[in-house]
Amino acid sequence: MKITPKKSAIALALTLAFTSAYSFASNETLVIQSSASGVLEGQTAAVSQNGELNLALLQQDGAVNLTDVEQTGVFNESYSQVDGQNNTIETDQADDWHVTSVNTVGDENNINVVQSGFYNQADLTVVGNQNNVSTEQSGEQNTATVSLGGDRNEAQSVQTGDANWTMTSIEGNNNQITSLQVGDSNESGLITSVGDGNTLYVEQTGNQNVGGVVNLRGNDNSISVQQQGNLNAFIARPLEGNDNVVDVFQSGSANEFIAEPISGNANVVFVQQEGNANQLVAEQGISGDNLVVDVLQQGDGNLAQLGSSGDDHTLTLSQQGDNNIAALMTEGSANNLTINQSGSENFGYVETLGSENVVTIEQAGNANEVAATSDTESNQNSVQVSQQGDLNLVDLLVTGSGNELDIQQSGNGNWVASSDGAAAVTGNDGVISVNQQGNDNLVNVQQGGDGSVVTVVQNGDFNVATINQR
Repeated sequence: MKITPKKSAIALALTLAFTSAYSFASNETLVIQSSASGVLEGQTAAVSQNGELNLALLQQDGAVNLTDVEQTGVFNESYSQVDGQNNTIETDQADDWHVTSVNTVGDENNINVVQSGFYNQADLTVVGNQNNVSTEQSGEQNTATVSLGGDRNEAQSVQTGDANWTMTSIEGNNNQITSLQVGDSNESGLITSVGDGNTLYVEQTGNQNVGGVVNLRGNDNSISVQQQGNLNAFIARPLEGNDNVVDVFQSGSANEFIAEPISGNANVVFVQQEGNANQLVAEQGISGDNLVVDVLQQGDGNLAQLGSSGDDHTLTLSQQGDNNIAALMTEGSANNLTINQSGSENFGYVETLGSENVVTIEQAGNANEVAATSDTESNQNSVQVSQQGDLNLVDLLVTGSGNELDIQQSGNGNWVASSDGAAAVTGNDGVISVNQQGNDNLVNVQQGGDGSVVTVVQNGDFNVATINQR
């Protein structure tokens, strides 16, 4: 016989209607226990009920199991079904209208539930051995659902506030799941996962925050989510692969990071967003092997976009200020791309196609723009761009290989481009060095052929240099 909760709003309404006309009904306890003949120690059931309309239904099969239920208040329900040996189930319900359902199959499992407030629900299912589950709910209408299949898993959930929701489902061994929620209407993951050695830590403070990961497949994954504020969201779905590490911290309101799917082996992703309405978009879901991603956004309304395909990439992106936009897109292998922007309304865009390219963009000021792209496969290029000031522009198109570009601009309104648009580097093993200090200086450059060298130094205002190498 499986014990299932029977509570519903209709049942409560009927019960209250009945007890309003008559006296409160008594508390009810049902204990069903069986143990094998000849055992030295059987089952232990302890129930303490203080209040009215409390219900405790306990069933234990096996040996040396302990179920302890304490109910204080009105209309609490505790359902417990145990099949195995040396399991310990403890339920403590205080105040009114809580529901706990525990179903355990296996040996040496420890399950603890503490509920206070009004109408909190905990549904815990454990199949396996030596698992530890702890659920603590304080507030109103919180919901916790835990389903473990495997051995030596640990799941802890703490909910303080109202209408918080957490769901954990694991099939595997040696997993650790911790969810701490303080506030109202927060949500957390995993939801569904398959694998061993997974670690998820979620701490959310505020209201209407959402955690991750929805659907996890793989081994040795580690995910840490910490969100402070309101309406923040991090969802990675499904996150497939081995040895993935994802660490997300968001502070403020309406920050988002959604990746689909974060797939591959030995990936490392760090995301930290502080402020309001910052977004990180991963078009291809941060896919690939041995990929490292590091993103920092501080301020309001910043947008970061990532896209990668291939192996061994390193992507680093930092934005401090408001309304900045940065994008790192790469395809190939072993590319190292970095954008650091401080100020407001800066724009940085890097797109590489090939292998072993290194691109670093540094911008400080307001309304600066850098675009460094390639529209065909190019390898082993090095591009360094540094801009300080306002309204500076660098527009580069690199289609050759083995080129070195170093561009530094300090002042306002300085440009490096060409009369046709982007400064095109179509040759191989070339060198371009530009240093501009002042205001409204312009370098038009086109470089083709192999082994070409361009050096431009301009100080002052309104200088113009035009170079065309073929």
